[in-house]
Amino acid sequence: EKKYGYEYLKEIVVHRVDQMEYMFVEAVFPRLNQNDIEDFYLLKIQNKIHNIYGVDEFDLINALQLYIRIIMIKKIVEDAQL
Repeated sequence: EKKYGYEYLKEIVVHRVDQMEYMFVEAVFPRLNQNDIEDFYLLKIQNKIHNIYGVDEFDLINALQLYIRIIMIKKIVEDAQL
């Protein structure tokens, strides 16, 4: 059940140009490159990802936005500590 309209993503499945299906599971999320996350977010915003609909699309966008915000906050804090 969602709390406050948000649900925790346990996996992301992606189809790449080579027609292979790649699955990113919960344990891999912290090890993903920041550029990969940002690129994935931009592809979704530009409507170039067409296999995610409805509630799943909403959850994915929210998860990507939250991850990007956390990374940006960490960078700001690290810069302030220097």
